[in-house]
Amino acid sequence: MGLLGINGTGGNQEISAASGKQKTENINFTPKPISIMTEQDGIGRVKQTINDKYKEFDNSVNNSVLGGKFLSEKDLLKQGFTKSKFMDKNGGVYYEKNGESIRVMNPRLFGEGKSLTYENKNMSHFVTYDDSGKETGGIVQIKQPDGTIKVYKYDVDIEGNKFIKSVKASQNDYFAAYE
Repeated sequence: MGLLGINGTGGNQEISAASGKQKTENINFTPKPISIMTEQDGIGRVKQTINDKYKEFDNSVNNSVLGGKFLSEKDLLKQGFTKSKFMDKNGGVYYEKNGESIRVMNPRLFGEGKSLTYENKNMSHFVTYDDSGKETGGIVQIKQPDGTIKVYKYDVDIEGNKFIKSVKASQNDYFAAYE
């Protein structure tokens, strides 16, 4: 410590406990409302949102082939998808089957992890994954009868539960602008 010790005081001086009084405060934790949380079944698929508030979201995610784990080329081929011979300008590789398509980005250029985009005639499901292949969040777009698109953005917690961050109606297709 040297001759001067702490803060220029003599190194041999004692510091009393009373001189360093500390104020402690109680911290009250208020959890977020659970009306936007979803429950999981055993295989990591969304079962339903609490209070059935977002049935449309639940149905779309359950009908999507994307799940809590990143699908490799081997997984997609096993499910009957065929690989396109071309990739898009951002490096996305497409797999197609019966009017459905999956776009694979592995890895993304300016960020961590990977992403998959599933599209069919009524909806699209964009999912991001961390480097170990676990789902971290996503966007679900559902085409409405009036021509608008309802967009659900969600995050996934460490246990695989999906939390809806926002819901909005849009005239624009998010993925058309994204690619």
